[in-house]
Amino acid sequence: FSYSHVVMQNEPVVEERRLLFRGFIPFRYHRAMLPLSADGQAVTHVMVYVAPGPWWAKRPQDLRHRRD
Repeated sequence: FSYSHVVMQNEPVVEERRLLFRGFIPFRYHRAMLPLSADGQAVTHVMVYVAPGPWWAKRPQDLRHRRD
């Protein structure tokens, strides 16, 4: 959806996303998608920047779900 929006609307998209891995705590990241054009009109490329959200895990075991 985000890629299509950038290309069709010729507008940047900035969003926060979450990945869920089975057996692991969710991982958050921020993504910016910017439309680029070779001719100044139609979108010919999309530049994507991804940055992880705040990192709180100090060791790999911290990523596992705790069963309290």
